[in-house]
Amino acid sequence: LTGDNQDDALEFLYNHDTTHLLIDSTDIGKYGAFSSIGSNKDFDRRSRFPRMMVDKSQEQITESGIVRVYQSQGELIDEDLVLSIEGQEVFLPGMRAVIGGVILETVNTGNDSFAIDKAKIVFFYNNKRVVYPLRYVYFNGNFIDLDEGLNGTAYLFGSVFPSGDSIDFNRMGGVLYISQKAMKGFFAQKYLLNDVFNNFPNFKLAYSEPSLIVTDLRNRGLDVGEFNYYQDALWGPIKIWEVAYSGREEFNEEYVSTNPDKYIDWEL
Repeated sequence: LTGDNQDDALEFLYNHDTTHLLIDSTDIGKYGAFSSIGSNKDFDRRSRFPRMMVDKSQEQITESGIVRVYQSQGELIDEDLVLSIEGQEVFLPGMRAVIGGVILETVNTGNDSFAIDKAKIVFFYNNKRVVYPLRYVYFNGNFIDLDEGLNGTAYLFGSVFPSGDSIDFNRMGGVLYISQKAMKGFFAQKYLLNDVFNNFPNFKLAYSEPSLIVTDLRNRGLDVGEFNYYQDALWGPIKIWEVAYSGREEFNEEYVSTNPDKYIDWEL
């Protein structure tokens, strides 16, 4: 789930006689635990997917489009960052600097359509606000490369709130922030981004099923996407991949050993 290359993933699964791999949306919230367990003593893989909802009170209508602000709950960044801003290096220490939110700017393109023009991420450290470009946005099944900025992704999802006898649906109601650290892993690339970089081709999608909540919302006539926030939870699909081995996999005792002292030289 946290590995950054297909060969290691295949060999690990080969050693456990795995034929298929299943992930569902509840695993998004468990990723902090997955990545901590899968880390070394320096927590090299530890990360999370902070969830941010749009703050309508900060929305700005411009001549060309809309500026939307997604408010964070104060999640800590998962690794040290060194950002170059106006010729100066700004250092943000991992697990100390805070993610403040994400800002997205859209421009109208006519016929009630729009394009995402800019994405920025906001950090806070030592009472200072740092705003920096964010390179990637994922929206409505499209992976958008804005060509500059931090190599993380603002993953847009819909929000659904009952409002009297009707339902308030916002296709751009929330953002999952996929940090550049989390972007390296199988979970983000395969489950969330549908293998946009083609780094895991030997995992063939065998089955996908929308969550029951999403199916119900579609039955009510809402044109909702894969992931939607509803009743204080993020609902997404079950996906099952069939594992196609390369033939190069070998037995690796480390993957099946029950003796941690043989391979781990540290304790929590």
